[in-house]
Amino acid sequence: MALGMHQSALVDRAKTANRNSIVALSGETVLGVARSLYLIVTLRYASGATVQVLLFATLAIELKRRAPNAHTFLEVIRARYGKFTHIVYITFGLMTNVLVTAMLLTGGSAVASSLTGVPTAAACFLLPVGVVLYTMFGGKPLHQLTLCSKLI
Repeated sequence: MALGMHQSALVDRAKTANRNSIVALSGETVLGVARSLYLIVTLRYASGATVQVLLFATLAIELKRRAPNAHTFLEVIRARYGKFTHIVYITFGLMTNVLVTAMLLTGGSAVASSLTGVPTAAACFLLPVGVVLYTMFGGKPLHQLTLCSKLI
């Protein structure tokens, strides 16, 4: 037996605990849209580098197949294009490493500054000192201890 108009309204009011169903439905709709947007943005961010990773893996496999004795891309550049191009790529590689190191250092010092209140310039000098001391006095045993502590 089909529900009449009056019975349908009673069922809807019972489902929403006698509250205004328009407010409940609009809140649920907003949360549903926000949840779906969150999932879309998360998946897009997570899959953003997938193409680059797959292309690099393919390139590395092909490079090992064509030049099995090469250890770095600079060796391949020198063998294929000569000394001048090799020097250009060394320069670009060094500049890229300096840029990435500076970005990581300033980002890490900004985090240290916001967490502890240490000035950012001081943190830029103190972070490498901590890494050097950790490496000099810790070495391999301390590295193994750090890896084990991550598992616990």
